[in-house]
Amino acid sequence: MRKKIITLTTDFGLRDGFVGVMHGVILRQAPEAEIVDLTHEIPAHDIRAAAFLLESHSPFFPPESIHVAVVDPGVGSGRAILLAEYDSHFFLAPDNGLLSFLRHRADAKFYHAKNKKIWLPLISQTFHGRDIFAPLAAQLAIEQNPGEAFGPITAEDIVTIPDQYPSKTANSVAGEFIYCDRFGNLITNIRKADVPADKKLSISVGHNKLDKIANAYSESPPGDLLAIFNSFNRLEIAINQGRANDLFPMYKHEKITISW
Repeated sequence: MRKKIITLTTDFGLRDGFVGVMHGVILRQAPEAEIVDLTHEIPAHDIRAAAFLLESHSPFFPPESIHVAVVDPGVGSGRAILLAEYDSHFFLAPDNGLLSFLRHRADAKFYHAKNKKIWLPLISQTFHGRDIFAPLAAQLAIEQNPGEAFGPITAEDIVTIPDQYPSKTANSVAGEFIYCDRFGNLITNIRKADVPADKKLSISVGHNKLDKIANAYSESPPGDLLAIFNSFNRLEIAINQGRANDLFPMYKHEKITISW
């Protein structure tokens, strides 16, 4: 029998013991689980960044994987806890828009957590990752179905992130920056499918203009700005051997437009 994989995505960082304690709670209840730390370096409270990483990274895991994402500015409030089931994977997160990328997937099923008996006996106001998400993940690893821990809801019931998709016209697409990786590359919400491959392009970022999408970083001289589709087919703005976020320190407020 294959071990059940539980991935963890949080904004906790690794300085404190939050991640380790979540491991402990899961392994105490489901000792055969295999835990994969996808990342704990999501910028604090950045739901859109977490949604991007979860959407783009989760398909590379085996079927029946359980993906737990805790980026939860509303911890301790009345926000619900959401489970989604899609493509033989489970996704467990606060119902704060983090799983809104699944809302329009035809086969996705959604549930809200309802059975508090599975949670830890004492629930803190500040650490639901340990007290609620970890025990729920362990229970899913054991049962591999929502069971009595969750009640079904509809896709229309879940919280969604506004403007998660770019706006399009017949000859343009306008998007936003949603994530900065450790190399300083700025990743947008524009996908490869949003941009025609057979048109001459004009790319505007702030006061900067580009006239093509590169096939490799090295197509531009070191220090030059470029656009490229990354390994997850998202358009990113980069500087060859440099950091684009130094040029756009307020990148979350910048817009990017591609015209053809």
